[in-house]
Amino acid sequence: MIWDTPLAKKRVTQADVAQYAQVSQAMVSYVISGSSVSIPAETRERIVKAMEDLGYVPNVTARRLRRGNTL
Repeated sequence: MIWDTPLAKKRVTQADVAQYAQVSQAMVSYVISGSSVSIPAETRERIVKAMEDLGYVPNVTARRLRRGNTL
């Protein structure tokens, strides 16, 4: 697991955050995107804390590819 090795070189993914926060990857995605899906405040806080603890940084290139805007 990524959080077991503090000097790991692997990029932290949404799946890593979900596993660390013990929620689904969809919940993590909803929080990151600012979706209007109703998520309990406690769960949202746990996800945000997991992102901070793990040093999650959104992959801008992946987001642009998904949206079809690579320029």
